[in-house]
Amino acid sequence: MLRPGPAPLNLCQKHSSKQVTPRSPQPAPNGLGQSGHSRTRAADLLLLVYRRTGEHIMGLFRMDLQLHFFWSFCLTLTGLFWPPLLLSGLVTTIAKELLDLWSKESWSWGDFWWGCAGAGGALLFLQNLPAA
Repeated sequence: MLRPGPAPLNLCQKHSSKQVTPRSPQPAPNGLGQSGHSRTRAADLLLLVYRRTGEHIMGLFRMDLQLHFFWSFCLTLTGLFWPPLLLSGLVTTIAKELLDLWSKESWSWGDFWWGCAGAGGALLFLQNLPAA
């Protein structure tokens, strides 16, 4: 259930002689609560399934892996303007992992494969563009 927040700030209060007092929330005329909505058991169950599915998907496709995919995708797309840049996503992915291997002494296969997938996805995208 939503709780009432603080009273809205009266910006003219310095120049006003009236004192502003917060009002208590009034129940909705239809008896459904403050917001006018009633959540049913089915809606609660749907919300629970939605949240658990979202947590599962984010466990598989973590934000750092999405980041590797999208920057590799975007770098490869720059090849549209200058063809040697078609390899930039793949080269940057490999260079980043080699730097990680040197500095952190670990190679992340997840980062590598998602970076390669981003570069491959961009190449497929560019290949399917209609000719100008």
